[in-house]
Amino acid sequence: MPRTPLRGISMIMTNTPSTRLHHFDIIKGIAILLVVMGHVILFGMDNMDKCLPFCIIASIHMPLFFFISGWFSAKIDDRGKCVCPNILRRFVQLIIPTIVVGSLYMLAFNHLGRGHQDVSLSWFWFSTSKQGYWFTIVLFEIILIFALLRGVLMRLHRIWLQVTFSFLVAFAFLAAGHVLPDFDRAFCLTNVGCYAFPFFIGAIARLHQDSFNRLTSGNIAITIAILILACHFAIIANADSLSYLIVSLSRYIAAPMIAIIAIAAIKPWSDSQFSHNNPGSFARIWCFLGRNSLGIYLLHYFLIFHIPGIDTFITPMLPAFIPISLISFFIAVAIVSATCGIIKVLKLSKLLSSLTLGL
Repeated sequence: MPRTPLRGISMIMTNTPSTRLHHFDIIKGIAILLVVMGHVILFGMDNMDKCLPFCIIASIHMPLFFFISGWFSAKIDDRGKCVCPNILRRFVQLIIPTIVVGSLYMLAFNHLGRGHQDVSLSWFWFSTSKQGYWFTIVLFEIILIFALLRGVLMRLHRIWLQVTFSFLVAFAFLAAGHVLPDFDRAFCLTNVGCYAFPFFIGAIARLHQDSFNRLTSGNIAITIAILILACHFAIIANADSLSYLIVSLSRYIAAPMIAIIAIAAIKPWSDSQFSHNNPGSFARIWCFLGRNSLGIYLLHYFLIFHIPGIDTFITPMLPAFIPISLISFFIAVAIVSATCGIIKVLKLSKLLSSLTLGL
């Protein structure tokens, strides 16, 4: 007896060609600009790592990237089974460029006199942040986890069971990161715990695409999402006075809301821009940034620079949301523009683009 597709699962055939989801490219383009803005604040401005603009920016872009990655990792074949992600392809795309570019960055970092006492690459690989290159490592680890657990996720059928299961998996890794600090430094378990949930939510959203589309187009759902996100911003603004558990739960709850708001805001505009295959220059720029977001992420660290004395100018104006946002925005635009130029050159060589850009 042939097996029927799971109830409530939108059939997304892996062998059926589909149109490109331009709104996801645009969202990734906006998110990567926010990444660079956050790093300008974090690495370029002294004593601004806990300012409100940085906290808000940092709470937005990473959940979006992991949500979108989860969306594209969940594919259903004609038998109703979730197809295993291509692990080898993801390793070549994510880990190889991280090894190459991360190692080059550490060599350049130390050569420029900004290095650490331990100039070996072991410090790079066994530090929690990986000097900023944790994202690709964590994304690959979460893809492995999803590949192992996708069968369980599919058997749960109902959305609320899948969401609960995803939360428990993410929270288990978050707890493991605190219990096993040595493993956390090597494998970024805390970050895996933080971002496995939005990744799984992205996968669930695609598996139940019809239901998710109703959320992103429903006025009540969007209103609730905005209110929840506002509460989350209030929590992270006072994170120092709250427990880590409360802040973590707030991040989990806010992650799907961020995705709902982003898609509700961007998708209608994107659809109108690309409906006749003649989008405006603004849409094309964001799409270009989104399609090159991995390369921008890997290379932009080389161009981040310190802004001496900026803290003495900004500190009296804290929270200084507008000044910090404007300064970081214009510097980020310059860095992203220069990085795109480097990417253009690297793409001339298939070998170099593969080793440094994951293409």
